[in-house]
Amino acid sequence: MSRPGGSRRSSTTDRVVGVVLTVTAVLGALCIVATAGSLVLDVKPLVFTSGSMAPDIETGALGLARTVDARDVVEGDVVSVVGRDGARVTHRVVSVQTSSRETSLVLKGDANAVPDAEPYRVTSVDRVVADVPRLGYVAAWFSGRGGIVLAGAVVVLSLLVLVPRGATRAPGGARRAPARRRAGGNRVEVGP
Repeated sequence: MSRPGGSRRSSTTDRVVGVVLTVTAVLGALCIVATAGSLVLDVKPLVFTSGSMAPDIETGALGLARTVDARDVVEGDVVSVVGRDGARVTHRVVSVQTSSRETSLVLKGDANAVPDAEPYRVTSVDRVVADVPRLGYVAAWFSGRGGIVLAGAVVVLSLLVLVPRGATRAPGGARRAPARRRAGGNRVEVGP
C-alpha cells in the first residue's frame, strides 16, 4: 500500500512510532519542568524510605525540602539532617536549643515511641515543605537500574525511528538501493 510521500510504513507502525515519540517527549518535558521547578523554588526531593513518619507521611512519599538556617526551625517542623554516621534522618522537631554558633535539635519520628538517641547539632537543615504520597517510589525507580534501562531503551528506539536505514526513495517514489562506500571513503549512490 503506497501512501503520499512514498512511505510504505503501515498505519500500525506509524501509531507505535507516534506513541513512542509522544511518551518520550512527555517524559522529557516532565524532567525539564521538575528540574526548573526545583531550581526556581530552591527545593530538593527527598524519598521517605521508612515508616517512621507515618501516618502523616507514609513510606514511599516524595518530600520537597528547602534548606533553611537552623535558627529558623520551630517545634513541629519536619526536617532532614545528616547524622554523625552519615545517614540522612527526616523527623519532626520536638525541641530546639540555639546558641551563637549552632542549633541543637531533638527529633522524633511520628511513629516512634521515643525521640532520636542524640540531639543533632546543625547550622542548617532541609525543612520539608510538601510531600506527595507514593511518588517517591516512582522517583527511586527512575533513579535506579530500571530508570537507566528505560532511558537506554528510549534512546535506542528513538534512534531506530529517527535514523533512516536500508533502501531509500528517489524523488518521484522509485526505490533506490542504499549508498555504499568506495575504498577511499566516498559515497557512491547506486541507481534505481
